Amino acid sequence: MGLRRALRNGFRRHGLRLPGWLLRDDEPHMRRVARTLSRGDIVLDLGAHTGIAAIEFSHCAGRVYAFEPHPDIFAALQRNTRAYPRIVPVRKAVSDTTGTAQLFFEPPARPGFFEGSTLVTTKSNLSYANAHEVETVALAEFILSLDRDVALIKMDVEGAEYRILSALIETPAIARVREIHVEDHCDRVAGLAEERAAFEARAAALGVLDRFDFGWP
Repeated sequence: MGLRRALRNGFRRHGLRLPGWLLRDDEPHMRRVARTLSRGDIVLDLGAHTGIAAIEFSHCAGRVYAFEPHPDIFAALQRNTRAYPRIVPVRKAVSDTTGTAQLFFEPPARPGFFEGSTLVTTKSNLSYANAHEVETVALAEFILSLDRDVALIKMDVEGAEYRILSALIETPAIARVREIHVEDHCDRVAGLAEERAAFEARAAALGVLDRFDFGWP
């Protein structure tokens, strides 16, 4: 294990914030977004994976609900966030409905390395030979169940984003969300560009499009 990796793991094992010189890849962007939060804020991390963004948010927010439905990835999320009491790991997929669904995935290319799993059936970089049945929760339903409004949602749901968001904006729950950062997957999912265009048109008509940022890395 390299020195930088060992240092990163040591900081996180003790629930400490990484110094800026240890940040890598998209983490500086995550930190900039996290700095807009305060201790009274609730964050939803949809598609939390192993917890990197959730950990950044937890240093500033009061509570972070980290959703990850894949059982193996969820186990890694729990391990990685055990020193961060403001993070609440949730083993469910956020969707437009509450129930169950098939979560498609590829086995890891190497131990601990997981590509994005998905609820959609048209993602170009999956073989669709492997799936888990997972619990789902409707995003609007979860938001309305909370004791306060949501300051920020980070969404990385591998192609299901506009289906979920289209349902959300038709409910009173959208009024309880300040901002939503979306990782867009139009380049990997057939038909998703058309879904995005329809969503943006409807969100603009409802006057809520300015709550969305589609540049999450």
